[in-house]
Amino acid sequence: MVTRWVGVGLAAAALSCGAGCDDGGGGGASGADAASSAPWADVVHPPAFDVDAAEKLSPRALLARLSLDLRGVRPTEAEVARVDADPGAIAAITDEMLASARFPDRVRDLYAQVLRTRVEDFPVSAELLGFEPEEQAAVFASIGEEPLQVIARVAAEDRPYTDLVTADWTMADERLALAWPVTYPAGATGWQVARYEDGRPMAGLLSENGVWWRYLSDGVNYGRGRANAVARIFLCADFLDRPVDFPRDIDLTDEAGIREAVRENTGCIGCHAGLDPLASYLAGFQYTEKTAAEMIVYHPEREPQWRGMTELAPGFYGAPGYSLRDLGRQVAADPRFVTCAVETAWELLLRRPPDFRDAGEVDALTRAREAFLAGGLTIRALFR
Repeated sequence: MVTRWVGVGLAAAALSCGAGCDDGGGGGASGADAASSAPWADVVHPPAFDVDAAEKLSPRALLARLSLDLRGVRPTEAEVARVDADPGAIAAITDEMLASARFPDRVRDLYAQVLRTRVEDFPVSAELLGFEPEEQAAVFASIGEEPLQVIARVAAEDRPYTDLVTADWTMADERLALAWPVTYPAGATGWQVARYEDGRPMAGLLSENGVWWRYLSDGVNYGRGRANAVARIFLCADFLDRPVDFPRDIDLTDEAGIREAVRENTGCIGCHAGLDPLASYLAGFQYTEKTAAEMIVYHPEREPQWRGMTELAPGFYGAPGYSLRDLGRQVAADPRFVTCAVETAWELLLRRPPDFRDAGEVDALTRAREAFLAGGLTIRALFR
């Protein structure tokens, strides 16, 4: 069994990963309740694979790995000299890297892999948003960056991770200030704190155009794909990963038959009983046409339309709710939210998912989770 993990946080785990890890440069819950609910403590571990422990990296290699993970660049000559003189200096250098101005940008780039909002196309052209056609690439880049800039601010200012689903603010640059119904400081340029002015309930990323323009809903999906994105990103509970004994006699071209199946067929109910109430929270983002006037604003008058779409009231895995704010609070209070944050950061830093068959990794995850909670759910505490 591999027992090479040392330290507390995920950076320490990455440091101890040794030659077995990819050395490339790619890239709220109450404390007591959430800490006691870590799933790893109850995992029954089968015998680990019979492999030799991975060779540990040299101090220089460890320093390079840290710098690439936390700043996205290689270490400076001065940092290399410090480690050559004293390998124990890595701990202090780690703290300096976490305090670096590069760290929030690195977090933003890492989480782009999770949110997947950096895409080349959105449903409304730049011209329809009031820009010149040649500005489309820049406008679309700004749309995709909106949620990622929120994550960067949470990292930079040591705000709690729960802000991602509870904040009453967003981020906008001068392009989004023209396209979105948001406040923006007069005379400002670049990314600034902004607030939507169209009356939408604010729940962090759950309320942002930049998210829901990426995850669209068609006329018969009724937000289910969006609901799955919420479960995947914030709870690591992708409904598509569930094993399903799907009945083969359902006509997927028959909308009425599908509606009946998701309510009465046991092969469908297992997922839809949890998925559909999540989707019902998002009815205000249901669009009737792909125009700027239709898609830039939230539609509170459509919130009750779940009655004709999913036919299940808004709810969070059995707990009732009403608005997006309720959904954000429910996500933040779910113990899986903290657990998922740790597992996500682990995968981003080590470039692979955790191996729950390895007791050493389970222990490292548990200690990282405890450090995250003790550190006030800040991203620096998570990555340290």
